[in-house]
Amino acid sequence: MLVTHDIDEALILADRILLMGGSPGRIVKEWIVPIRQPRVQQLHRLIDLRMEILETLSSSSAESSDG
Repeated sequence: MLVTHDIDEALILADRILLMGGSPGRIVKEWIVPIRQPRVQQLHRLIDLRMEILETLSSSSAESSDG
């Protein structure tokens, strides 16, 4: 298990990404990274997944600040 705030690091190293949020902490969403290791030379293939994670993070943060 690796805990990071760096989405790119998670995309490069992890096969499964869990976004945590809320208080108390909970799993907001899970993604499976579909590209085999090593991924460093294939980062361009992860753009859509990266954008989806960023959008979920943004909406999750907005919901947290509204409550």
